[in-house]
Amino acid sequence: MSKNEKTFQVKTIKGEHSCYRVANSLHCNSKYLAKKYEYNIRSNPEWPVNSMQESMQRDNKTSLSVWKMYRAKKHVSILSSGTELEQYAKLWDYFEEIYRTNPDTTIKVKCKHDVGSQTCIFKRLYICWGALKKGFMSGCRPIIGLDGTHLKTSTGGLMLCVVGVDGNNNMYPIAYAVVLKENTKSWKWFVSLLIDDLCIENSFTWSIISDKQKGLLKAIELLLPNAEHRFCLRHMYNNFKQKHRGLQLKEILWKAASATRLVDFNNEMEKLKASDKAAYQWVMERDPKHWAKYEGICDRELNIVGAVGLFWEWKWGFTGAAAAYILEDSSKLIEPVILKHFAVKKEIVCRSHITANQFSGFLALCTPEIILWVLSERPYEPPINFLLPPRGGKLPV
Repeated sequence: MSKNEKTFQVKTIKGEHSCYRVANSLHCNSKYLAKKYEYNIRSNPEWPVNSMQESMQRDNKTSLSVWKMYRAKKHVSILSSGTELEQYAKLWDYFEEIYRTNPDTTIKVKCKHDVGSQTCIFKRLYICWGALKKGFMSGCRPIIGLDGTHLKTSTGGLMLCVVGVDGNNNMYPIAYAVVLKENTKSWKWFVSLLIDDLCIENSFTWSIISDKQKGLLKAIELLLPNAEHRFCLRHMYNNFKQKHRGLQLKEILWKAASATRLVDFNNEMEKLKASDKAAYQWVMERDPKHWAKYEGICDRELNIVGAVGLFWEWKWGFTGAAAAYILEDSSKLIEPVILKHFAVKKEIVCRSHITANQFSGFLALCTPEIILWVLSERPYEPPINFLLPPRGGKLPV
């Protein structure tokens, strides 16, 4: 320290310090990251957030939060395809392109015009691709599955879909729709359009499998009153086990659902009542005609609701033009299914005494290979006892 001046002089300094470096930077925000890494994110949309965070922190020598990664991805999406509102404005161009490439496609859009302005607000959308519609009506069985899922977007809404099964028992998407909420009105609108596209005049020969969706049961009863409507037992059990857990209750429920006779069903229900009265009351609130095997012709070997789940995975990864896999030789694929109906299974087949005219009408529904097989195995000598699917030719689900 100087005597005459208010100054001091440092003669010796130790360069050691314990303060830490500030790792945060206000300038390294999500918009900056989106602009800097736009090419990387666009070329790899599935870039994991953790890997993205580690790479950006290493390059920029700063600390970045996970939420900043999500915001950067969102900004890149806006830069590449515009905002969600801008995408809704492009729907009409999208429809015109669909009509140009798939002339038989059915598209129904409902909008609400805003009073005092020229804009319209999107309400619902229905699409049934022409190729898929033609393929289903040409070579698929009258068995469909209905389901819905919530859309995780800023605008919300739900997506409804219907799928069938092809000749190989694989998923066959038919139509889908986007609606604001799941209720009876939305399902009636969706099912009514589906009836027109699939030319369903007599619902007696159709089988429908679904979860207990909100409003769907009432819509089916109004529009397809004669269809065989069944619930997926796996979804029913998932709701059941939320309040009634235990391996014993699970086994009793599945045995009751699989029972092919009323007496066996009642025996299992008595066991359930003795084990847990609350579980028994929960099950009896559901009409057995929708889930018990003895009440219908369902075989439970076909998990079409599971196929609906696969449809969602297919839908999110869908980027190309719609196309239908049309079977060139459907008779070879249908033959094992028809032959299965002739197998002696007490729970799904009944022996009927039919006349010659009825027998000829039934053969008219079969392929030439099936007719030759039937005539070779069972000579046609009316009147004849013949194995028929129950309930007038309905297919087992």
